[in-house]
Amino acid sequence: MRYDTDSSFVLEGNITGMDTGRVVLQYGNKNGAYVVDTTLVKNGRFRFKGTVDRIAYALLVGNLNTRLVEDPNNTSFFIEPGKLNIAFQYGDAAHARYSGAKTQAEKISWDSAESSLYKRLHASDGEEWKAVRGQIRDMDIAYICRHPDSYLSAMLLGKYANSLSLDSVNLLYQRLSDNIKSCNLGVGILEIVNRKIKIADTDQRIEVGAAPAPFHAITMDNLPITPDSLKGKVVLLDFWSSICGPCIQSFPDVIEFYRKYHPAGLEVIAISTDFKEEHWKAMIKKLHIGHLTHVFRHPGTVRDKDGTEHRYENFTENYEIAMIPYTILIGKTGLVVEKYSGFSKEHMDFLDKQIAAELAK
Repeated sequence: MRYDTDSSFVLEGNITGMDTGRVVLQYGNKNGAYVVDTTLVKNGRFRFKGTVDRIAYALLVGNLNTRLVEDPNNTSFFIEPGKLNIAFQYGDAAHARYSGAKTQAEKISWDSAESSLYKRLHASDGEEWKAVRGQIRDMDIAYICRHPDSYLSAMLLGKYANSLSLDSVNLLYQRLSDNIKSCNLGVGILEIVNRKIKIADTDQRIEVGAAPAPFHAITMDNLPITPDSLKGKVVLLDFWSSICGPCIQSFPDVIEFYRKYHPAGLEVIAISTDFKEEHWKAMIKKLHIGHLTHVFRHPGTVRDKDGTEHRYENFTENYEIAMIPYTILIGKTGLVVEKYSGFSKEHMDFLDKQIAAELAK
């Protein structure tokens, strides 16, 4: 599969049953910036223009009252240079029709091949859920091996890069074509490989059933946060970045977890991996998520009541965080219950059940 070298795209859409209003398109552009673009709907039609570095995974928000991925008017899909089209019935974006993007057609075909497994995944729980997820992973890895020049293969590898061993990730990465290695996600996978090499044989691995690495951090409100301050609580660590599309897409679900479970004892700590503090704070304001506990990646200091100064380290250096979004659920006992890299509706559904189960203990 070959991709256009031109970076410009035009997306034209048609929403039956929505004559007027606004829609939002969120994606990463050719410069690596995360774009949130809004346009008007007139007579059911809308149009977006932009640029991508060969390809990007986008979120179209048809209902501005909620940005939950599972909202029936919101849908995610691949965009690439050229003329693209999308059409769907208002309230049924899950069955949208696409044209113009080769990788989106490839993804639809692959989703269809795995549809029976995903149905089982939605209906399962606990160990059965993990077993079905393992079958899907094995199918995805086989796909990567068969399609080294596919952007979908790079996306699938990125999905599993944190959970696979260094040798496995490196072997699959080396199978990718030079074309895919040089695209944005291919570069991201190489960073994961290098990160895994750096942390090999250290105590930075995160194991389910074990205590997480110690951390001492400072919140956006300049307050210290340590494992001792979280004893007896269920804690969700959510690693993200202001330029990470899947991270932004996951926040409505994270906010819903906070709304449902914070009164019962859930603490949500959002840890930014941004390099610039102003980008981090601007995105928090833009997404209206200031009520969560936020931590910036870089070291800092805070003074206690008697004026003593305490210095806190880079939060992310204590953890094997090679790809974001990355979530770690810690139970009341202080042990890791679940870890997951990437973003999917299936995982968010399962995480919801796990949070409820941990709070009930």
